[in-house]
Amino acid sequence: MSSQIKSDAKIPKPVLHEDCLSEHTCVTLFDMGAAMSDKIIAPCGLDCATCPARTATVNDDDELRAETAMLWSSSDHTTKPEDINCLSCLNADAPSMFAEHCPVRKCAIERGAETCAHCGEFACPVLEKHWDFLGKKDEIRANLQAIRQTLDSQT
Repeated sequence: MSSQIKSDAKIPKPVLHEDCLSEHTCVTLFDMGAAMSDKIIAPCGLDCATCPARTATVNDDDELRAETAMLWSSSDHTTKPEDINCLSCLNADAPSMFAEHCPVRKCAIERGAETCAHCGEFACPVLEKHWDFLGKKDEIRANLQAIRQTLDSQT
């Protein structure tokens, strides 16, 4: 993805992917001058398109559910394969068990923000702590910064 956005570039409006539902906020990123990317960005910046829980749900893949459950389990918490059903944290028809307890999701809903990139308090301590928990801080931050650059160029 290009990190530079031309000042005269037309910013395409985000669109829903085929497998996203209308009730779901589905933000897609665009590489200016190239085709639309395949990223589906959650409020925290996580790319749902690369999430094994979403992949297992979309493909109804019980083997991937079991593998993901094993990977996501710890000595403190056991994740069961039947817990691995998610299209994204904002999809009302297939919410994950994690979405119900996510402070970033809750905050985004309360503020009416599609993503944290749309929030004036980006990147707040709640978001920073969540990134640390997810362990993909650089990748996730880059997703939201790309959205912010697009938003900044529209103003």
